[in-house]
Parts: sequence; C-alpha cells; structure tokens
Amino acid sequence: MWEEKENAGLMQSEATRRIRKRRRRKTAIQTVWLLSIAVMLGGLVYGNLSGSHLPRTTCIIGILGLVLLVTYFIWNVRTLRELSVSKAEAEQELERSSTLIRCVTELSSNQDVDAAINRLLEIIDIYFKGDRTYIFEIDEERQIVHNSYEYAAEGVSKEIDNLDEVPIQIIASWIEKFHKQGSFYISNLDQEKDREDERAYECLKAQNIDSLIAVPLIKEKEIIGFLGVDNPREHYRDFPFLSSVQFFIMNRLDTKMQQEELQFLSYRDALTNLYNRNRYISVLESYQQREGEGIPRIGVAYMDLNGLKKINDEQGHEAGDSFIRRAAQQIVAVFPEHTYRIGGDEFVVIYPDVEERQFAYLITQLQRNAKEHQVSLSYGIVWEETCMNLEVLLKQADHKMYEDKKRYYSNEQYDRRHRSGKSDKA
Repeated sequence: MWEEKENAGLMQSEATRRIRKRRRRKTAIQTVWLLSIAVMLGGLVYGNLSGSHLPRTTCIIGILGLVLLVTYFIWNVRTLRELSVSKAEAEQELERSSTLIRCVTELSSNQDVDAAINRLLEIIDIYFKGDRTYIFEIDEERQIVHNSYEYAAEGVSKEIDNLDEVPIQIIASWIEKFHKQGSFYISNLDQEKDREDERAYECLKAQNIDSLIAVPLIKEKEIIGFLGVDNPREHYRDFPFLSSVQFFIMNRLDTKMQQEELQFLSYRDALTNLYNRNRYISVLESYQQREGEGIPRIGVAYMDLNGLKKINDEQGHEAGDSFIRRAAQQIVAVFPEHTYRIGGDEFVVIYPDVEERQFAYLITQLQRNAKEHQVSLSYGIVWEETCMNLEVLLKQADHKMYEDKKRYYSNEQYDRRHRSGKSDKA
C-alpha cells in the first residue's frame, strides 16, 4: 500500500515537472524571438542614423522586423490561449493526483477494509460531483451481481439494499462493453435505451439516473465486478483516474479476501469442517457485549459422543476420527449454521430466534438420523423464551448432557452384566 501511495505521489510530481518544463520552453522561444526582432530593429535604426544610402536594404530589414512583430503578436495570442488550456489541464492533472493520494492514504491508514472502501467511494463521488458511487461484484457461479459498497451524496437515496442480487443478464451489455473498450460513459440514458436491457433501463430510471461512468474491476484478466458513478457532473471522461482507483480497490479487496480466508480457517475444525472452539468463544463474547439486551427464543444443545474411547482403543484412532466425522455429518445436516465442535467428542448447538416447537422437532430429527447411522450421543437440551445469560444456559445444557451420559453408561453396564449372566447360564 505504501508503494501505491508513492506511485500516486510520483504522478503528482510528474505533472508538476511537465508544467514547469513547458513554461521554460515557451520562455526560451519568446526570448530568442525578441532578440531577433531587437537585432533587426537595431539594424534599421543604425542605418537611418548613419545616413546609409541602402534604402532597399533598410526597407527589407524594416519589413522583416514588422513581419516578425506581427507574427510575435499572433504567436503570443495563441500562446496565451494555450497557456489557459494548459493551465486548466495542469490543474485537472494536479487535482487528479491529489485525489489519488487521498484515496491511497485512506486505504493504507484504515485497518477496517469496509470502512476504508466506503470512505474511498465518498472521495471519488466528490471528485466527479456524482449522486452515487458504488461497487458491484460478480458471482459467476450463481450468475448474479450484488451491490457490495455504496456512497450516496447528501439528499440522494441509497439503493444498496434494493440491488443485493441482480441477475447478471440484466447488465450483459455492460460486461460486453467492459471486454471491448474497458471503461465507458453513458452521457444520456434515454439515447441508450434501445441498446440497454429493458430491465436495466427501468432500474436506472427508477433511481433517477440520466448518465453514468463505469470501469471494470479486473483480477487475473477476469472481470469480477465494476466501479460506477451515477450522474457525474465533472471529470466524467477521466477514465485514467478511475482505472488507477480500481487498481487500488482491487488490491484492498484482495487483502480483505485473504483476511476472510484466514479467519475462515481459524474458525473451522479441520476434521469435521464445523465451527471450532475459537468461533464458539467469539460467539460467546459477542453475546456478552450485548449484556442486558436478552437473546429472544434461543435453543441450546450440548452433545457428547458415546463410545469414542472404546472405538479408539479397539479399532484405532482412524476409526475414531471416522466416527467423529459421521456424528458431525448428522448434526450439521439438521443445524448447518449453528453447530460447534468444542472438544474431542463434544458438540454444541446455539440456535437463536427459534420457536420451542421447531427446536424440539429439529432435535427429534437429529436423534432419529443419529440412530439410523449408528451414532450414539448424549444430549443436554435447553430452550428459553428470553436468555439474559448465555453461559448460564450452556451450563444447564452441559449438566443435562452429563445426566444423560450417566444413564447411557448405567444402561450399558446393565446390558453387559445381563449378557454376561446369560453366557454363564449357557
């Protein structure tokens, strides 16, 4: 990120250097021109004062001096016009470089990627004097695009919640433009109506969009999304600026993706792919921070595998691992997003916002599935209308699970003695 900031600074320095070089070149040309005119006029005056009898030569020098003066005057007018244009270009170039530095500074100084990108979109929107600036990401597998980030100017409504999952076919013409020409600018949406998907046109008009500028987000030569500005009023053809910004955005999105992958790995159990103890503790801490609010309609299940030690001792740890995976499959089939493996043979389900009847039905379904797949579990089940302390609720479930486990081993010992008695009689 520091390298990107340095590059943006170099762009600003380069712009300043070019302006100064242009000014020095024009000053040098003006100096040579004025010296030439001065020499010719000096020759003309000298000839007159010395009483020279070379009227033709004097006349020629005078005409050449006059032509040079007129030409110099015309050149000066043209130069002034060029300088005004050059000044405007230079100011725009300096503004672009300064804005890029602000963008890079924001991305590099803010550790919260989402907050940094949202702030970046605000900077871009101010630069273009637009209504909205946003990022859409493409999900090729699901064939949708979703609005992942958005900044709306004051008085402009946000649309991010309305554009969460848009069929990719709606922007097929945009993707085609991205492939053919890269960035594009629609100056008048009504004039583009026949070229746009009807659904895209209606969607844009509903948001009061008359014009827009868009640049693709590219990763490994693949278009993975786009950055857009609605109704830009300034710099709307400044594609180099947007291209530079998209590079910085892609860099930050890659960082975010790597962080999420690392977090995913740190929160997943390697053997079962369930949430692990790290994630379990993180969830407990998040609920503790909401102390006093209460958790509505929450169900908790504490489960412990029966017979794992026996399998490990008699069949080996590979068989034991297979048994754990089989148990995890039965649990996650019923509770796919609420299951944690917190120990070797211990599992916990924390299911908020669920009705008691529905939770009881899911537990029954789990018990039926486990029995069919020859997985023996001890259960501790608790449900509360409003839970003020999750740790207390988990301890209640844990206590019930150990009571159930005692019954299991008591029954198993009875069965073993019963079978042994039958063998002695035989």
